[in-house]
Amino acid sequence: MAFEEDAWDESLEEASESGVGAVVLIALLTRFCVFCTRLLLRCLMYTAHAISCFMSRRMEFDADRFEIAVVGSREFAAIFERLTLLGVAAHGALSRSREMWSERRLPDSLPGLAMNTLAQIPEGLRAEILSDLDGRSRRIFSTHPRTSDRIRAAERLAEPGIFTIDAPATVLFRDFRAACIRATYDEFKEHLGEQIMQATFVPTETVIAEGEHAAQAHEALRRFVRGLLDFQHPVRIGPSHLAPPDQPNAAARRLVDLTEELDANRGDLEAAHARMCEALKRAHDLDRAEATLGAGIRMGLQRFGVSPPKMEVVDAERLKIGPQLRESRGRVERAQELNGTRLRLALSLVLHTAMDRRMGDAPQLRERIARLVPLLQQLEHSHGAVLGLQQTILAIEAVSDGLRRESRQPAVTRFLALVDQARGRLHELRLPFLDTPYPFDHARGEVSVGAYLLDREPAPTDPRAVYAAAIGCVESFSSLHFRILSELAQIAERVEQLAARARAAKASS
Repeated sequence: MAFEEDAWDESLEEASESGVGAVVLIALLTRFCVFCTRLLLRCLMYTAHAISCFMSRRMEFDADRFEIAVVGSREFAAIFERLTLLGVAAHGALSRSREMWSERRLPDSLPGLAMNTLAQIPEGLRAEILSDLDGRSRRIFSTHPRTSDRIRAAERLAEPGIFTIDAPATVLFRDFRAACIRATYDEFKEHLGEQIMQATFVPTETVIAEGEHAAQAHEALRRFVRGLLDFQHPVRIGPSHLAPPDQPNAAARRLVDLTEELDANRGDLEAAHARMCEALKRAHDLDRAEATLGAGIRMGLQRFGVSPPKMEVVDAERLKIGPQLRESRGRVERAQELNGTRLRLALSLVLHTAMDRRMGDAPQLRERIARLVPLLQQLEHSHGAVLGLQQTILAIEAVSDGLRRESRQPAVTRFLALVDQARGRLHELRLPFLDTPYPFDHARGEVSVGAYLLDREPAPTDPRAVYAAAIGCVESFSSLHFRILSELAQIAERVEQLAARARAAKASS
């Protein structure tokens, strides 16, 4: 009430623009009174909120005192920092588990996976995480004290602590690994319910090894595309058949030339990519605003940077970002065309029998290329459908959020229409892949890419299930796309290195 406008505000705004003198005067006076009332309500709300936050901070200090009395002032800061980092690591472990679930596989020990994730966090990122805890807090309206304040309060108490045993907590368990496995199963069962019966639990050591291999492949892809990792504008290998080149030496020279061209402009390309991402972020906000207005909802559009809530404002904002988006997108797309050409050239060279003398595993690589490239081309063909589904997801989120502020029948009708549109796009996206074999290991053995993207289509009467299925399908599509590109990029990078060494040897001789 203190912030959001409603139908009464819309009526007053229309009356103040009616052009009838007396009506305009009364409407403006009424709007001024409403403004003053809301200002008073805001002051009261902020005062009450500040008092509540102050009491919450005092409660946190009281809780800290009990912890400090047990472990001592010296250990308090170290425990606090470690728990913060463990929270980040646990989030990473759960994220990895969600990726594995698309293959109906799960880690058998979330604590073990979290500890490995914790060990992989670089020192620089650790410092950033811990410093950010202080940087985000606002003194008056923070429910928790700043980390530095809590640590200083602990130091002032100078408690020696009553628990001084320096040993890992695992000694409290007869079999810590078994306890972790049981806790992990219970956690997944709570979230998955009966679907837990479909899961294959993988030893954490295997999950860690797979994660390290995937990270190396992803880094190879990042190096190959010179940092231009972008799902909306990915590297495309093209629809034509991949065949060995008639003149492999000429193909190798062209491969090196294209790589050098990209490297010469790498700084400008990275800047263009950053500008494009900034413009796309603004464009997505405008898409959300347009979807909200299209559903007849005018409240809350300030969160999208649209004020007043009119379609003309959305159109004007699109015109502002248009030149930046076109210029930066054009440069990025041109670079990705070069990256796609490099990828085709490198993979086609592997298909040539002359590579057998230089790459001992060339026959095995040919088999892998023959399996992955057709699927990559099929994914490229469906890329536009995935982007369309993403747009529908954005619209569903925007209208759903608007319905919490302003529930009207036209908005409800529009929301249901968007859900139906998402379900239709899910069906269209999944259908072409139902007979395409999934190229990686899966807990069920031989499955189709269609089943990997979406196990089964959601019921049309369950909007929540449709939304969850749409989110999962887009994530699975993106994950599979980048996984295939990463593996092919590793192969292409080896070919590029061989071609570059051959040119350097020829130049030196």
